[in-house]
Amino acid sequence: MDCDLQDPPEKIPELYAKLQEGFDLVMARRTDRSHSPARLFAAKAYFWLLSRMTGEKIDGSYGTLSILSRKVVDTFLRFGERERHYQFILRWLGFEVGSISYEHKERACGRSAYDLRRLLRHALNGLFFQAAILLRWIVGLGLLFAAGGIALAVYFTYRHFVYGSVVGWTSLAVLILVCTGTLLASMGIIGLYIGKIFEQTKARPLYIVDSVIEPASPW
Repeated sequence: MDCDLQDPPEKIPELYAKLQEGFDLVMARRTDRSHSPARLFAAKAYFWLLSRMTGEKIDGSYGTLSILSRKVVDTFLRFGERERHYQFILRWLGFEVGSISYEHKERACGRSAYDLRRLLRHALNGLFFQAAILLRWIVGLGLLFAAGGIALAVYFTYRHFVYGSVVGWTSLAVLILVCTGTLLASMGIIGLYIGKIFEQTKARPLYIVDSVIEPASPW
């Protein structure tokens, strides 16, 4: 939970009681947030973009207020990534999740250490942590430019022979279009390999053991 008392400690017994119902972890959902309208709008835009990138609906109303079973804690500690995003890892684990609701309160005292620069860095880390889909978008953009460049190159060549053009202009335009598209597509393909390396260096476990069943005694 956050240390600024915006997450009420009074909810801890409720979290624990929900955990006793058989859930592996319990997350708390904020029914109302005490942030400025600009920050609320930025948060909604961020989670909308993140949902589009990952193909999963991510509810930004859930914060860090949560309670984990020992099994989830031990599994979480197996992740050796430097940039470990708490909520994203919990979602990736796939354990049974319970939920409670609470009202997000005003900050008790002091000022938040998260200024605009740190919030942006945190948001970018979340985007890059969650998926390498940006690299795929670069590939698509490069292929689009390459296709457009080839089409324009064919058109300019046709126009040169049919209608004529300034000497040297057609060859220069064709070279720029084709080379730019090829470079973008090539960089995107290299990016895909980097994305594979990125996923491999995380060294995440191949599977998570939910429960262990002891074999029955032959006696």
